[in-house]
Amino acid sequence: MQTYLPEIEKVMQDICTLNEKDRRRLRSSGSVKLGHGGQSYIAKVLDAVKRRLAVGVKEFEQLPDGPVFEPGIRKVGGGRKGYMTHHVDIDAQFLDVVERSHRR
Repeated sequence: MQTYLPEIEKVMQDICTLNEKDRRRLRSSGSVKLGHGGQSYIAKVLDAVKRRLAVGVKEFEQLPDGPVFEPGIRKVGGGRKGYMTHHVDIDAQFLDVVERSHRR
């Protein structure tokens, strides 16, 4: 299996300004280029999880040839829900606490 020069490995390790999807795709593109054993090699060099590289390879292979605008990194609705979602009546609770503190 062909490997990258140590200087290129260092540059690959230093890329930290990319978002998680772009990092995954960049790592995966490198493993695809190397062929058999590329995922294991890239996982070792970049301290990545091979399973995430496999996901990235699938994403990389499905990319269109030209540039595509992607509005967000993650799927809509992902991530932590807002405080107001879990505590719909927070305003009423706050006012109740304030009112009880003034009664004393």
